[in-house]
Amino acid sequence: MRVRADAHAGALEVRVDGRRLFELEAPYSGRLPVTRGEHVVSLHRAGVEAPLAQSRYRVREESRL
Repeated sequence: MRVRADAHAGALEVRVDGRRLFELEAPYSGRLPVTRGEHVVSLHRAGVEAPLAQSRYRVREESRL
């Protein structure tokens, strides 16, 4: 995922289905692990419950490597 944010915004927390995955720091780019099903990804300031942004997505099939 890539987030457009001011570099001075500090670390941002990425959550999927309410679970914390990782923190993003400038340049705010990272990879989401995928699992089959419908999910909600949300972006939070560290330690803050209310999301800055969120989006729903669906994974129909997991990639085979």
